[in-house]
Amino acid sequence: MSKNGAVLQSFNIELVKYTEFIRDRNEQISLEIKELEEEKKQVTDKIIALEKELSIINKNLDEKYKKKEKCQQAIDQSNIGIGKLLDSIKSLTSLMRKEAEQVQE
Repeated sequence: MSKNGAVLQSFNIELVKYTEFIRDRNEQISLEIKELEEEKKQVTDKIIALEKELSIINKNLDEKYKKKEKCQQAIDQSNIGIGKLLDSIKSLTSLMRKEAEQVQE
């Protein structure tokens, strides 16, 4: 019977050893999880901040594109007006040339 007791005690010691090993490993994993969760939170916070910054940049870009479009429209309208003005001046000059020729005769 003492042989069985020694075997049982040996198994018990081994069982305690493995149980302590698993508990230690569990604590280590818990610490690693805590570190990863904190890292995840920091990255998530950075992403949120960058998304806000990107949103502001996109809004500013939209406003600039609209202003640029208005400027281009004003330039286009001005060029059309200048073209019409040049055509009018050309016609007027031609008319005045003919009048001047008739007056000279």
